[in-house]
Amino acid sequence: MVVRPEALRLMAPAPGAVPGTVAERRFTGASSLFTVATDGGARLEVTGPPRSVRPGDRVGIMPSRRSGGGIHLFPSGAR
Repeated sequence: MVVRPEALRLMAPAPGAVPGTVAERRFTGASSLFTVATDGGARLEVTGPPRSVRPGDRVGIMPSRRSGGGIHLFPSGAR
C-alpha cells in the first residue's frame, strides 16, 4: 500500500487511530512533514501544520478527511 503524507492526519492518541511517536519534523513552507514511528514498528510520513506537534510527542494517525484521498492500493509486485 502506498499512502501519500497528505492523505493522513495527526491527532491526539485515540481508539481507532494508529498510535506512534513523532520522530522528526521537517519544515516545507506552509506545512511540515512529520516522520512518525508507529508502535507497530513502521515509520510513516504525515503532512500537517508546522507547529502542530513536536518530536517526542505521542500522536494518533488517521486517514485525512479531504476528498480525493491519496491512499492507493496496487497489486503485489507492482512498481
